[in-house]
Amino acid sequence: MATDASTTVGHYPPKRTANNDDNDDDDDQPTLSPSAINDILKERNKGHSDRKFAAPHPIWATGKLKYTAQNWWSPGLRKETRENCRRGTVAGVEVRDLHPPHFLAGEQGLFAIEKFSRFDVIGEYTGRIVDVDVSGHYVAALEDKTTLDSLGLDAQDCGNEMRFINSYLNVDFAPNVTMRTVYINTYPHICIVCTRDIEIDDEILLDYGDAYNKAYLTPPPPPPPPIPPEVFDDALPCGLMDEIEAEERERERKEAEKHGEDRHSSLAAVTYLLPPAKI
Repeated sequence: MATDASTTVGHYPPKRTANNDDNDDDDDQPTLSPSAINDILKERNKGHSDRKFAAPHPIWATGKLKYTAQNWWSPGLRKETRENCRRGTVAGVEVRDLHPPHFLAGEQGLFAIEKFSRFDVIGEYTGRIVDVDVSGHYVAALEDKTTLDSLGLDAQDCGNEMRFINSYLNVDFAPNVTMRTVYINTYPHICIVCTRDIEIDDEILLDYGDAYNKAYLTPPPPPPPPIPPEVFDDALPCGLMDEIEAEERERERKEAEKHGEDRHSSLAAVTYLLPPAKI
């Protein structure tokens, strides 16, 4: 059995009554039979050839347990309660302008304003969903497929705080977050997950991946090797090196004479202060 992508898999909302009129019409989804659920799951999972999916457990066919691919609101919760639990922005982070000596001075970066622990989810990378052939500086692979087969999520012109996460290259020794695809309400979303503890004022940094790094991020060239002395000598005008060496020898001779005079003066002072020797 095939189904349109907008159909909710196994969603079982309660019947609408006068007590839950504040719930949105989105809750009014069709109830699916256990066999229909199995057919939908099998059909949808065909499109993800690079992931492994287990066969639906027989418990779903018994009708004793209802399968839902998304959360649904209990009838007793009013609309005001639902609105109060929403967040308009991402907590714990702040977009800041970057200044010298930062490698990306003049641009922006994302910084922590509270501590995060390893495996914490900072937030969702949001943007405009684009086709598989779209690429760019802010396009991330949205699905859990190979990069070439995945839809993209483009935050070039729209997004949230996560679009300001810079690459760790030339900034720090390693990234402190990673992108992970999760499926919510049956659709793919990208979450930013901490790979290590993050302290207040630490910059949030990603590894953009080898393909992006090669396409857009050119590492600074290595420093030139030191010039061998013989090459330096050959580059000087004829006779100039002899003059430099003669001046260096003369400087060393004068230094030696000065140290010799100082030594004799010190010995004379010591001899004067010593008492006469007994015979």
